[in-house]
Amino acid sequence: MTAVPAVKGQMGNIEYYQCTMSSKDLVARTQSAKEYFKEVEWDEMGPSGRMQREVSDRYLKDIAPYLLRTKDRFFNSIVVLIDRDLCRFKPLNDYAVPYEGKSIKVSDLVSFDREEEIKRLGFLEMKDKGQMLILDGQHRMRALRAVVSPGEAERKKLKKVLDDNGEGHLADTDNGVLDDLLSVIFVTLKDRTA
Repeated sequence: MTAVPAVKGQMGNIEYYQCTMSSKDLVARTQSAKEYFKEVEWDEMGPSGRMQREVSDRYLKDIAPYLLRTKDRFFNSIVVLIDRDLCRFKPLNDYAVPYEGKSIKVSDLVSFDREEEIKRLGFLEMKDKGQMLILDGQHRMRALRAVVSPGEAERKKLKKVLDDNGEGHLADTDNGVLDDLLSVIFVTLKDRTA
């Protein structure tokens, strides 16, 4: 089980959670649409029915070198589909803390005008079963994967790109990317085809 700090949100009928998660954990738990769906499902969707385009080599040529090149790196949230049955939001309001010799709810420690807001802050607990589908950010995720947990083929491709750029030395380290805390929006939907 994994738990990440979260802010619960709602837009129309869609419930979501704005979180931070380590790049290592996120890479281990997510897949692009082409990886997530079975090949027959992917083929049946056809180009117009797919929610994502196929991954281009831009992740190796532009994004991975950017991650390795600078500590002043940043990109926007990765959006991930999460199964409602495999997660639970636990608001801070559900936690009791010791205060002046008693056990009280966290919401009792905030002012009256913040009581509703405290119910939207908490932790998203996720069971470690299966993979989660990347809805937005598959190129960024592939770049992260190439940097923090590359397979042998991926490592060779990245090394070649870096060598061609005269930056082969960047392949010797992950530049701290492994420890980066990324912004992730977990979206709960009724089925995986969104």
